[in-house]
Amino acid sequence: MKADLLNKIPDMAVVSSRGQLVIPSDIREKMKINEGDIFAVSSVGKMLVMKKMKSPFTEDDAQTLKEVGEAWKSVAKGDIIVQTKEEFLKELEAWSKK
Repeated sequence: MKADLLNKIPDMAVVSSRGQLVIPSDIREKMKINEGDIFAVSSVGKMLVMKKMKSPFTEDDAQTLKEVGEAWKSVAKGDIIVQTKEEFLKELEAWSKK
């Protein structure tokens, strides 16, 4: 997983005139994204964050969104956590297993 995160070149997506954003096919396949799937979407500054949601929307999903929103508010205020790359990747890996 570390190698993937460090060496991955981001895919590009273009927004259509109707505001639609096409998720690249390799990401759709990897994340098992299908037509009709629901995503929570939020923005902070110039960053767009999307999270695939379970259907139906659960209390756990609501809690996750609340925590993400609070974290981004902290980042916007300049309250950030300084970590080494290794610490960040370890935390990211643990978080992705939830």
